[in-house]
Amino acid sequence: MTNKGTIPHTSTFNDLKEKKFEITREVNKTLIDTEKLHMSLYAVAQVPGTSQEGYVFEIVNKYSDVLYTEFWLGDITGPLNASGNTFVEPGEKFYFFIPNVSKTPGSLVGISNPKAILTTAYNSAKDGTVTEQKQKTELDLNIPPKSE
Repeated sequence: MTNKGTIPHTSTFNDLKEKKFEITREVNKTLIDTEKLHMSLYAVAQVPGTSQEGYVFEIVNKYSDVLYTEFWLGDITGPLNASGNTFVEPGEKFYFFIPNVSKTPGSLVGISNPKAILTTAYNSAKDGTVTEQKQKTELDLNIPPKSE
């Protein structure tokens, strides 16, 4: 990966549609690996020129239908508060950056027991009809210690 990506258009960061990020810590932690979906916590990244961090998720849609993902990270009062959603086409690998917009941010690496709720659904690639209803999964975003 080239250490660059975009913030999703649903992000409310300064009302900008697109920003770049720089990876500050590679993680490569598998969160989900099924016949239809592979997802990992790929890295922690930072918005250039700021101290704002976010998570980079690697999403691979291994299924023949379009994947919809919706992330809710942390809560509105804690050190982690982030959300975002995206569609991933069949066979597509997508790196999704979700910035932390908490009013009390700290290093994401240092947050104790961070959790996220992931909602997924599948839609027909041909006509957009729902082929699999929304399902929720809790994700453990603890970052393992660096191996020396």
